[in-house]
Amino acid sequence: MKPPITAAMLCGIALAGSAHATLVRTADAEIRGTFQYDFDAGVEVMFNDADVFWNQLSNTARSLNTGYPSSSARLYAFGSVDFNAITESQLMALVYTADPIEGPPAAGSLLQVDDVFAVQTTQGNYVKAIVTGYDNGVADRAYYDLHIRYALYDGHPVTGTVPEPASAVLLGLGLAGLAWQTRRRREHATR
Repeated sequence: MKPPITAAMLCGIALAGSAHATLVRTADAEIRGTFQYDFDAGVEVMFNDADVFWNQLSNTARSLNTGYPSSSARLYAFGSVDFNAITESQLMALVYTADPIEGPPAAGSLLQVDDVFAVQTTQGNYVKAIVTGYDNGVADRAYYDLHIRYALYDGHPVTGTVPEPASAVLLGLGLAGLAWQTRRRREHATR
């Protein structure tokens, strides 16, 4: 089989079989100290069962927890990775936990500026978020307010049972090329 035909066929099969979710929104957000954030609604809340809670453990200790008091959301800490390289399929395949993610200034914190974390929301959607900064907030304490940029994906994977038109065209071209090549070999064999 010729390399271009093989490549087109494999590309079509790979694209047709991949699962992905729909991007709902991207946004910048601030989660103030002792506040919660509901990614599904895209709002900061104070007293609600939101997705995450920016917990001020002491004057210097911080952590990102699942929402208070009993959120069903779950967390995953990537740390220092390329935010844009994380796909929605990867988000859906992670093993999320209710374990808090320790914040700065703690040594080894996975919530430094440019670190990435993921959230499976209370409504079953998926978030990838990157820490864009901190400020002292109303309490005038270091790392009091957390600033993030995030992308929210719905939690309903779209599988490749109905391929996109471009995928179907690539697969079709690969199969047509394969049929043409087989026919050509038969014609040369009979001569």
